[in-house]
Amino acid sequence: MSKILRVWHSHSRYNTSADIWSTACMAFELATGDYLFEPHSGEDYCRDEDHLAHIIELLGNIPRRIAQAAKTPSCSSTRRTSSGTSADSSRGA
Repeated sequence: MSKILRVWHSHSRYNTSADIWSTACMAFELATGDYLFEPHSGEDYCRDEDHLAHIIELLGNIPRRIAQAAKTPSCSSTRRTSSGTSADSSRGA
């Protein structure tokens, strides 16, 4: 591993698990010619929320300990849907 990558890994919250995930996503895309995840924003949800929904649809629910440690997408903090519910609660997985 190059010196730059070692420095980046030592100062980031990511580890080799993120590299493995990224490599697997790229391998899928190269093998099939399709995107594994192609998130879009909509009227009631942002791109980050759609990306998470795609991952949950494929892999199942995120373990509680990981979900509780994660940051809420900034796009869902104050936005409301037309029904008056928060956008993150109206977007089902």
